[in-house]
Amino acid sequence: MSSDSTKSGNRVRRRQTSRKLFASKSWLLMAPSVVFGLAIAVVALLLVVIPDESNRRLTYEAETYRAMQTGNLVRAKNCLDSLIQLSGDNPRQDYLYQLAMLSAQAGDEDRSIRLLQRLTLPDRPGYGPAHQNLAMLILSQPEPSAESLDEAERHIRSLLETRPNEPTYLKMLAQLEILRKRPEDALKTYGLMLDADPSMGIPMGKILQDLKRDEEAKRLLEQAVSRLKVKLDQDFDSVDTRLQMAEALLLLKQFPEAARVVQQGVTLGDPSNRLSQSMGIVLGRWAASLGNTTEDQHRKLNLLMQGLSINPTNPLLLDEFWKLTMKELGTDPDQIIKLRVMGTDPVVMDMISGLIALRQGKIDDAKKQIASAVKRSPDIAVLLNNFTTVGEFRNESNDKGVELLTILLDLNPDNTNIRENRGLIFVRQQKFQQAVDDLETVVAQNPDKRTVHQALSIAYGKLGKQDLADKHSELAQVLQRNPRAPQKKEATPAQETPATPPPDQPAP
Repeated sequence: MSSDSTKSGNRVRRRQTSRKLFASKSWLLMAPSVVFGLAIAVVALLLVVIPDESNRRLTYEAETYRAMQTGNLVRAKNCLDSLIQLSGDNPRQDYLYQLAMLSAQAGDEDRSIRLLQRLTLPDRPGYGPAHQNLAMLILSQPEPSAESLDEAERHIRSLLETRPNEPTYLKMLAQLEILRKRPEDALKTYGLMLDADPSMGIPMGKILQDLKRDEEAKRLLEQAVSRLKVKLDQDFDSVDTRLQMAEALLLLKQFPEAARVVQQGVTLGDPSNRLSQSMGIVLGRWAASLGNTTEDQHRKLNLLMQGLSINPTNPLLLDEFWKLTMKELGTDPDQIIKLRVMGTDPVVMDMISGLIALRQGKIDDAKKQIASAVKRSPDIAVLLNNFTTVGEFRNESNDKGVELLTILLDLNPDNTNIRENRGLIFVRQQKFQQAVDDLETVVAQNPDKRTVHQALSIAYGKLGKQDLADKHSELAQVLQRNPRAPQKKEATPAQETPATPPPDQPAP
């Protein structure tokens, strides 16, 4: 009995204490602890139900990387868009930059530039890689306007504020100063890097040559060659050092030595093919330096053909070959005979004779000579196809280029590169039905040529066949969005000149 009464008394006392506590509002002191406990419970529940934002970000970042590794540009762009949305009003700069690069790679250059400009707003530090990308884009233009150069200078100055001694930025500044016709300023900028990088003596030497300060130029270029030889002894396989040495030797007009340095590198191997391209430039400049005697022309032809066998699309070599063939030999038939007597390659002489006959309107003679050359050396067809990109043969106001390509197609109807070239010339000449006949044959063999689809879209549109025009336009857009689309191999040599894009269309 006493125990029950004790329990009952305790309950009464607890109720009385609770009433006093509530009445005095001291319970409010306990509220923060209660609220905190409830908050922890809610957060724990949310962590179970809703994925953590940081985990989502990491997932999108990983997926972006995987998509870029596999070439899935669309997926990579979508993931970056999601990352930017997760970032709210202030997305991370590296996300925007990556999206700009992917947009450019996918062919959406307008969006790429907008994103880069968003990262380089005036009066803000901006994002360094975006500043650099936009500056390089302007400096690479054929003839940038004064306003564009002002914009490039703003980007370069912004970069130099953070890294004033960075060679990449200083080279860009020197290039800008040259474009602004400030050679003395460019000399000073290159001079800042000369002690650390001997190759800077090369652009400095070129500027000094342009300023007619030949002795200073020679001294600097010889110093550059001497220091580059030391570098090459230390790293004999360096492609960059060989290219720099060749450039300096060309400016010094030491052509045989320049050719030796480059050829040695080609023999060692160069997967990037830069040395082969340089070899074409070396041989072209060497040929251009020779005179007009029969012996010089014989040597010049050998140099040009050697260069074109290595690099058959080199514009310098093709231009030099045009000048020799049409401007020198084309006006002096006696030189053709003398060169044949000297033992100049008969294939080359037949080709030259055929080109001269074609230019003079002697079609039958041209066919005979060109057929003889191609029969002896089938690869000559590659050079002749490329030859339509220079001189009068590239002029759409006459049919010389078409006539040459027609002769080649009569000899080899299955050569799709030659047929594509002729079809694109027909588009530029507004001979749209002939263009369609050629270009449809090309895409039947190689459906992944975006430039050809663009040209067919134009041709069909001009012929009033809008359904076919839309079809080829859509195919071109698909190939533009997916530049990694598999390409069918062609039976013709891979070295042929890529076909020129049709008018009013972007280059591939």
